[in-house]
Amino acid sequence: MAIYKLYPVDHAPMKWQSSRYRGEAIVRAESEEHARQLGTSEFSIARSLRSEKKKSSPWEDPHTVLCQPLNNAGYDEQGPEQVLSPLLSRQNHRKPA
Repeated sequence: MAIYKLYPVDHAPMKWQSSRYRGEAIVRAESEEHARQLGTSEFSIARSLRSEKKKSSPWEDPHTVLCQPLNNAGYDEQGPEQVLSPLLSRQNHRKPA
């Protein structure tokens, strides 16, 4: 596995309507394509089934979000494909103290 940094370069609001997060992300993935797919699956806003058309994900658009491999980034390259940072879904599922 490799560690990738996904970072937005085009912040036009219309491009980000389908995403609940618009910042940098660090992911562990087998490829750039998988890294982008992880961004989409982690940060997509659930849409109604009655939506007129499916919105495209900014995470999979190389003109909107750049993706670069990180070497010696301090993240473990061993393990499953996953978003390593930010941990939005995990924060939303924590039990109150």
